[in-house]
Amino acid sequence: MPIKRWSVAKSRLEVEGYAREVLAQAFAADLLATVAACPEVQEFVIVSNQEKVGHLLPGGRGFVLEEPREAVDALSSAIDVGVGWARTHRPLQPIVIVPADLPALTAPALSQVLRVASRHPRAFVPDVDGEGTTLLTGLRSEIVLHSYGPGSAGRHAELGAVAITDAAAGARQDVDTVEDLKRVSALGVGPHTAFAVHQLCVGAESGRQPTRSAYATDALPE
Repeated sequence: MPIKRWSVAKSRLEVEGYAREVLAQAFAADLLATVAACPEVQEFVIVSNQEKVGHLLPGGRGFVLEEPREAVDALSSAIDVGVGWARTHRPLQPIVIVPADLPALTAPALSQVLRVASRHPRAFVPDVDGEGTTLLTGLRSEIVLHSYGPGSAGRHAELGAVAITDAAAGARQDVDTVEDLKRVSALGVGPHTAFAVHQLCVGAESGRQPTRSAYATDALPE
């Protein structure tokens, strides 16, 4: 799972104050809990240069690898780091790349995707618009080919990955804009995201700009 620094994550999400950072952190926390609850997932790796991101790992399971700081394409470089780790340490095991902005993804939905993906050398889940990619899988890390970014669904198909078009909505709905946030909230999100969205709505209704203290709670990681 590649995770950007909170201060630069979700730059297209037009919300005020510290809400964007807190939402990005909440998405990642809920998604890691989902991954940890998925029986098909035996191990997970975060790639990030965000400080103290390791405390998001449920039960301390998994690894944190450092994201390249000066990469031209930060997402691609972060994925390369994670895939490279898997090729060295788990070369014969299946792998799934999980973006950190799928807060409506559930463990059963992830399980369903991985069961379907296990029938194909490479597979991917198109996003809700059909243009981008959310999850990307390979039966072995050495055969994973990735090309995230605008239009990635078409590129992944050209690279030989099979599209899993019947994945649950939560597996397809990533969050880049406020409209995406509304749609994903309607699907149902994890507790961290639900709390952050609630605080954002409270701030909007009151007419006050959200502050960091508005999100201070034991329900959210530090």
